[in-house]
Amino acid sequence: MTTLKHLLFCFALIVMKNFAFTQVTQVNSFMLKNGEEVLFDGVIYKFDKYYYFSLGNKLEYYKINVDSISNKIGNFKQLQSDKLTYYLTKFADNSQGGIALQIASALLTYGLTFANVNPLVFIAPSVIGVTGFIVWVSSYNHLRKYRIIADSKEYKSFYN
Repeated sequence: MTTLKHLLFCFALIVMKNFAFTQVTQVNSFMLKNGEEVLFDGVIYKFDKYYYFSLGNKLEYYKINVDSISNKIGNFKQLQSDKLTYYLTKFADNSQGGIALQIASALLTYGLTFANVNPLVFIAPSVIGVTGFIVWVSSYNHLRKYRIIADSKEYKSFYN
């Protein structure tokens, strides 16, 4: 029982850490070839021939062509793959894998109730279930990256 309490405590710490770091907003900038400075919040992503960034509202992303920027941006996150559907496929695979681990955990727990085994063996299904839950929850990160690319709007310069 103390192992489960330790696992829950570690999980709570991880969740609080992630929540605390998502509240910090860092403002960066880059210059366009027409002389305009664009201030963006947090991270800038690069996919294909575009940079993706947000302007204060984390729910709304903009894209701008790489050729329209005059200075070099060194601190961007490269989004993997050359296909947009890569992130949907990764989400589906990770989500199904995580759910399968959770189902396997439940079936193993049920099966072990009829077996005459050492009570410490019951820890294994719990570990498998928690691992499945973490894999399933982390799969949504791929959907977030897909949304950044799919829903971003073309950045309109003030000088156009």
